[in-house]
Amino acid sequence: MDTAVARGQQEGEPSELLGRPCWATELYDVIIREALGDEALRHDKPLAGNLSGTELLRAYTVSRVSRDMDQRERTLQAQGRAWFSIAGAGREVIGWAFGRYLRAHDPKMPYYRDRTVLLCSGVTPEEMFLQTVGAASDPASAGRQMPSHWGYRSLGVVAQSSPTGSQAIPAAGLAEGIVKAVELGVELNQPWQQDSVVYISIGDGTTAQGEVEEAIRQSVRTRAPVIFLIEDDRYAISVPATWAIPGGDATRLYKHYEDVGMLVLSCDGTDPVDADAAVARAVEYARTRKGPVILTAAVTRHMSHSSTDTQEQYRTPEDLQEEEARDPLARLAAILADGGILSEEDRSKLDQAAMAHVRDASDRAGEAPRPNPSHIEEHINARPVETRDQERPPQEGGEPVEMRYALNRALANAMEKNPRIVIYGEDVADAEFPGLPGKGGVFHVTRGLQFANPDRVWNSALAEATIIGTAMGISLAGLLPVVEIQFRDYLHPAWQQLVDEAATLRWRSHGDWACPFVVRMSYGGYLGGAGALWHSEANVGMLSSIPGIRIVCPSNATDAAGLLRTAIDSEDIVLVLEPKALYARKAPYPGDDYRVPLGVARTRRQGSDITIVAWGNLVPRSLEAAETLAGEGIEAEVIDLRTVDAGWDAPSVLTSVNKTGSLLVAEEDRRTGGFGATVAARIAHELPGVLISRVTARDVRVAYGPEGERAVLPQAEDVTAEARRLVEG
Repeated sequence: MDTAVARGQQEGEPSELLGRPCWATELYDVIIREALGDEALRHDKPLAGNLSGTELLRAYTVSRVSRDMDQRERTLQAQGRAWFSIAGAGREVIGWAFGRYLRAHDPKMPYYRDRTVLLCSGVTPEEMFLQTVGAASDPASAGRQMPSHWGYRSLGVVAQSSPTGSQAIPAAGLAEGIVKAVELGVELNQPWQQDSVVYISIGDGTTAQGEVEEAIRQSVRTRAPVIFLIEDDRYAISVPATWAIPGGDATRLYKHYEDVGMLVLSCDGTDPVDADAAVARAVEYARTRKGPVILTAAVTRHMSHSSTDTQEQYRTPEDLQEEEARDPLARLAAILADGGILSEEDRSKLDQAAMAHVRDASDRAGEAPRPNPSHIEEHINARPVETRDQERPPQEGGEPVEMRYALNRALANAMEKNPRIVIYGEDVADAEFPGLPGKGGVFHVTRGLQFANPDRVWNSALAEATIIGTAMGISLAGLLPVVEIQFRDYLHPAWQQLVDEAATLRWRSHGDWACPFVVRMSYGGYLGGAGALWHSEANVGMLSSIPGIRIVCPSNATDAAGLLRTAIDSEDIVLVLEPKALYARKAPYPGDDYRVPLGVARTRRQGSDITIVAWGNLVPRSLEAAETLAGEGIEAEVIDLRTVDAGWDAPSVLTSVNKTGSLLVAEEDRRTGGFGATVAARIAHELPGVLISRVTARDVRVAYGPEGERAVLPQAEDVTAEARRLVEG
């Protein structure tokens, strides 16, 4: 099928197409006409349930195309023209059923076995094969992702990742975000509309993922219009559902959610009548905003888990024969044959025509140009990390404020100017009852914001993965989340949502999708021993290696306000590391328009003998050390890096070190894996022969009490001693 024709039909009459069930399967009428003539499309009377002969014939045709594509991908791999394949065989009917009721303006966050859903949504076989062969013109990822990792913006298909179930929380967040944006009167991102429902599908084995449970709980809490489809083929690779699911029944697993507003359904996903009825009910429930839905569909898996798996190694011949007897294509063919619409001869003709179209599509895709390696770093961030805007001076005469209140004022001003901003996290809201001062975060950075913006600030559940995952989804809806993780140490439960889902979205979709949001976190120690491990560590190096995020770390109240505003404006995912030991330190408030550009360092002290590079908590300690050194006749130049990611200000550091001849990096990270190692390696490469050293925390966790903290974290005297050693030899 010609890609341009299919896409042109989809875009030509949007209002008509969005109002008609299963419109995309009509694109396959050309196959039916070619094989059987125009008469085959005139069976308008009900044949099975409410389904007409024509509708079922289209269902069979698109299912046949889907099955043939599964087989063709394996052939391409055997020929060395593809490198991986994963099949959707056995799920064709449930996919077709969702294709009847989902629209282009409904977000779809699919599963890699959802080929038929995508075909019924308007994705063409050629577009899918472009991904199979890794072509530069692959519309899903420009050849960056494996086959069956779907993503098509015009059809509402959000670019898919690989970790099983990791799209569940963003899906719940996207559904929540659509409702919230409509309530706030904020324009939705394209192509969403006010009545959009979110579709997400997973396998039965994926129900074991904790993030799936978090997503379901979040959707129930917010009554989000999201449909969770569980495609139950009884196996998770080789692990049977009877082992993976308590009781072996996913539907029963979630029945208790019916008491709190969720619709819990099950159907035979190989039976077109049962599947159609269940999907219609599910979509109606979500679209009319009654709440979320879980639909478990019993399906089959006719081909092994993937091209690297052989299911005959762990499934008995009897099991596979039973699977074959439930083949959804065979069931469709039997209904059509019993209704006198598709004879054995006609079925053969239709199969041959479908196969020819699949072969033609794969041949065209195979001729497409290969990706250009020089473009591999495009679309990692909103702008290249090397981009450095000029910093404008802050407003003069600003009153001294504590860092926490500089951040608070910056947030309040940003919310006033930008109605897209929403703020949430654990304990960030104020009090439910008037007259009480409210919590406003454990360090009071968000105090008063909910009182001023009651519909735009709320408390999250105690679930960091939910906070970050829903931030991705809410951003996709069109809002701009600024969320709080209480401590840097507690980000790790959200690691998959940040690293695998959100941070990769722009790159893996070749810029077609993005989910900008800001994550605020207190970090670091120097609280006199009050924190200990899980409350006192930095771990900047662990974060800085993640492509697709930006990281800023202020050392004073002035910069804190400016960096936060830049983070909000950046259109990127930005982590703001707020040194909690400096929350109470005062510096002039820079005015409401001050911005600190990403990737631009600041020289805090001029010097000629050694360059000290630091950020966050180590900046005031480095300045203290520099004053001590000055008393000894050693002039240290102190650079506050401020941005601590791949876009750090290497040019400024290189210029300084080229002048002074030596570099000391002072950081709160541990010696092994700290971000300072990146700085040191870059300078050593660019300026061979200069003296370089680091002052770091020890390779141990931060201990409780003042003695334990001081034993682990670097102090001003450590910076002084190491700088003296470098200069004096």
